[in-house]
Amino acid sequence: MNRNQLVKILRILFIVTGAGLLVYELAKPSKNYYFQAIGLSLLMIGLFLVNISIPHKNQDDNQSNSEE
Repeated sequence: MNRNQLVKILRILFIVTGAGLLVYELAKPSKNYYFQAIGLSLLMIGLFLVNISIPHKNQDDNQSNSEE
């Protein structure tokens, strides 16, 4: 398993774990706000990691304009 596959799995694991923990804690009658904060943090970190790996739509246009 190379590094890129490991990073993809880690991103997905952060999102799934964070969302699962958050939904589980919201469904319980007695809420533990520390677990909610941890779940929300993991979800946001996972989404951030996915977001930075996606190239911007205008990135190719900006590179071609700067080359001319």
